[in-house]
Amino acid sequence: GTYGAAGLVFSLLLRVASLTSLIALLSPIQAALSFVAVASLSRTAMLWQWRTSQPARTDGLARSQSAPTSKSFVTAASIAGFFAIALLLPIFGPLGTTVPWLVSGLLIWGMCRMCERQIGGYTGDTLGAGQQIVETCLLICLSASAGALTL
Repeated sequence: GTYGAAGLVFSLLLRVASLTSLIALLSPIQAALSFVAVASLSRTAMLWQWRTSQPARTDGLARSQSAPTSKSFVTAASIAGFFAIALLLPIFGPLGTTVPWLVSGLLIWGMCRMCERQIGGYTGDTLGAGQQIVETCLLICLSASAGALTL
């Protein structure tokens, strides 16, 4: 509907502004490494949401696919976390790396709780929306960190 379209446009504009800022403030290699780290972390957040919530419907596509096992989730999260730390820490330092993780973690946790209250769990759409929210949050936070580095 209208709110969904407005949300998509707003999200797209936020991501474009953040990406433009990162490209302007960082070297091309640093910007590319940041993009890779953000992509892996946002998809790991989606796996966390899938792993820790229940499906909202019994007949949806998200329900038909089994949630990641504990072992596969820990493996994926460990790999994504290791590479994200290795890529982001040298660029943004400890504070510029930790704050985006904490803020995006709180956002995905809050989204999971909201989905559980309002619709009873996750759907494929809420998994995708969670990934987009975390990606946008990480890009905004890293853009702010990059701006602070140039001061």
